[in-house]
Amino acid sequence: LRINHATPTSSSVQFLTARHFWHFDSTHNAQRELADRGYIKSKSSLSLDEKEEEHIQQHVDKRAQIRKEYDYVAADKIRDDLAEKFDVNITDKQKLWSIGGLFAEFGGNPKGFYTRRGGGDLSAEDEDAISKMISDRYHARKDRNFDAADEIRDTLAEKYNVKVDDRSNEWRVDTDDYIMAGENKLSDEDVEY
Repeated sequence: LRINHATPTSSSVQFLTARHFWHFDSTHNAQRELADRGYIKSKSSLSLDEKEEEHIQQHVDKRAQIRKEYDYVAADKIRDDLAEKFDVNITDKQKLWSIGGLFAEFGGNPKGFYTRRGGGDLSAEDEDAISKMISDRYHARKDRNFDAADEIRDTLAEKYNVKVDDRSNEWRVDTDDYIMAGENKLSDEDVEY
């Protein structure tokens, strides 16, 4: 074997010979490690008490075993039951589960997760109720139940004065007030200006 050229990149090495091209990539090892491990709870998952989380993990593990046996109907039933009872979302590609559907490992928000923008004076209970209604609306739209989705949208507008933007996955109270979102790097003097 005579190597004509070797090129190191950030996480891989490429070899070019007179007849063959080989590419060795560290992502292959990461994929193998992922395949060898079971499903784990996402870093950004909401929390439940320890007993409930153990219950969820047991059912997620049971679902993984059933999927290996190609019984997708039973696996889907377990997934749907966990989603209904505990608001658990599962991503099979990354072998993660999350209460509330947040996956920080993806670097962004999953489908169906809406971010609050703007102002408006809401209690924590109101924000939780709005988030639940927006999630229900998302699932109704996903299931093509547009009448139910429209009813939820109308209730949000009437009860909380909330507008939902599906293109940006954001919601806001329809007001001219503003609230701080994200990290504030301004001094108090700059904010007053």
